[in-house]
Amino acid sequence: MSRKSRLSAAGAGLLSAMAVAASSHATVLAPGSTDSPDAFTAPAGATLVASDSKFWLSSPVGTSHGAALSAVFVDPSNVFCAGCLDFMYQIVNGDSFEDVNRVTAINFTGFSTDVGFVTNGSALPGGFFATGTVHPETVDRNSAGDVIGFNFPEPFDALIPGRASNVLIIETDAKNFEAGHATITDALGNAATVSAFEPAAAVPEPASWALMIAGAGAIGAALRLGRASSRRLVAA
Repeated sequence: MSRKSRLSAAGAGLLSAMAVAASSHATVLAPGSTDSPDAFTAPAGATLVASDSKFWLSSPVGTSHGAALSAVFVDPSNVFCAGCLDFMYQIVNGDSFEDVNRVTAINFTGFSTDVGFVTNGSALPGGFFATGTVHPETVDRNSAGDVIGFNFPEPFDALIPGRASNVLIIETDAKNFEAGHATITDALGNAATVSAFEPAAAVPEPASWALMIAGAGAIGAALRLGRASSRRLVAA
């Protein structure tokens, strides 16, 4: 893409960002759907609980490279529940030969999601993210519900070399997380997969474990008592 075309694209992207930012968030992205991204502001009072930063290089051909940042926040203003988790990502396209067209994250099976971008990434707690310049044009979720995608289509909204995306956000109703990954795909279809985070099922509290163990013990005692009673009846 020529410099003139890139400048025109950047202008169009800015107008598109302004249009998206004018809308409020809280549109649930259901499995099998595609929508416009919701525009978020950095949640006040959020707590950074995990972060990771990786260098990425596309494969099988190294046509693009850069940095990938991912993090998890406990968010008191989360649309699903106070204290639920937000999963965030930021992609920097280095001095590559190709634009980045798509970013995907897993695994969100069974969780509710509200998906978009943060307009003021540098205001996020922890100082981990910067305020990017490129937002996704659309977001999608596959029919199984496990993969969330952020799309930066050419020519107007591609994440061109030397640019950083806005912070991409997936608000969820999850309260636990574990290791996951994200994938960056460039305009030629070459991709890079990096470590990130994903929501996890709830872990029983210690009190719950105690109740489960006590319940299992009671069932075992009842079975033993039943067998003993049966033996006495047979002996009689």
